[in-house]
Amino acid sequence: MAYSFRIFLLIFGLFLSGCEAVEGPLRVELDLRRLNNSYALLQNGQQCDLTSACDMRIKGYLDTDSPLDAWPGSKPLATWTKVFEKDNDNIPIINKIVSRDVCRGDITRANLRLLVVDVDSLTKNDLIEQFECMVPVENVASGMARATWSTERACDATFNPARIRLNFRYRVFHITLDECGRPPAGATAKT
Repeated sequence: MAYSFRIFLLIFGLFLSGCEAVEGPLRVELDLRRLNNSYALLQNGQQCDLTSACDMRIKGYLDTDSPLDAWPGSKPLATWTKVFEKDNDNIPIINKIVSRDVCRGDITRANLRLLVVDVDSLTKNDLIEQFECMVPVENVASGMARATWSTERACDATFNPARIRLNFRYRVFHITLDECGRPPAGATAKT
């Protein structure tokens, strides 16, 4: 019995070690690499356009307040920031860095929530996909110069996860309180 309890404590301790809160101030950066919608699909399985490719618009925000909440998270869609836009391209290279500073308090994860639509000038925009790009806040670097990018990974797609893919990488590093809330050098979208 005592042996089983020790194993339980060991496993429980390992589980909790991945969820330890990190205190700010720190910066979370996600580098959106590319979106692959090679079949030009909308969320319902139909195609964006019959004669050309999708006209992509991506809006989103980096949720550090309630990253585990259900979609759309802690901010209404109307307040999300435009991250990327490109016409007539089903496989756009994005290369945009989205960042968010945590000036006070602590954090265990961050979730970049993204809404991808096909922009139509004559009718309403059509939903392509909803993505959530979850980032564990661990192995936090002491500063930007020491921060290395993670390996590339895929965001979680809601509607067509086997057919639409969005790749990203991330890094997390400490900043000074004076830097907190100021646009970082090289950032292309701050949410």
